[in-house]
Amino acid sequence: MSGKRRRWKLGTVWLTAILCTGGRGFAVESSRIDVEREGEAYTVYAEMVVAIPPAEAFALLSDYDRLDRLSPLVKKSRLLASPQRHRHRVHSVAEMCVLFFCGQVFQVQEVAEIPNREIIALTDPTQSNLKEGIVHWRLAPDPAGTRLTVFARMIPAFWVPPLIGPWAVERALTTEMQETARNLERLGAG
Repeated sequence: MSGKRRRWKLGTVWLTAILCTGGRGFAVESSRIDVEREGEAYTVYAEMVVAIPPAEAFALLSDYDRLDRLSPLVKKSRLLASPQRHRHRVHSVAEMCVLFFCGQVFQVQEVAEIPNREIIALTDPTQSNLKEGIVHWRLAPDPAGTRLTVFARMIPAFWVPPLIGPWAVERALTTEMQETARNLERLGAG
């Protein structure tokens, strides 16, 4: 199987449940998450609509000192520097556990922003445990709020057990995207 392209599709994930937090309901429109693995590389494409305006979604996604409020995988994040307007250097630590294996990703990313529209983060492999990493968020107005599209690709510089690697990524990313969408709406409404 080595050398062949292996794909794991999550298919379409429908987030239709109304979430109640403190008596107020939040709805996330239909979403999709696709995960693929080719060799060492994991690629993720996700799309969802959240019921907050693009400016609020952007403000929350670019609050680099508090990304842990959005994602259950992010344990800590910190803005290291802002050498130019809309250019940042960010450190983060994320953790994912499945069965007997826990993996931790620490990375420093160079982040470029187009306010209220895009965030592109490139991993610095010399200060990370990823050989390669990119995350590209796109935000667009939608009648229901904001359409979020995210593309991510990473190549871990650490060992991922072959039996649970794709399953772990699939499970963690599905949960993360659901929680991120819920938290965006919860924090944006507050």
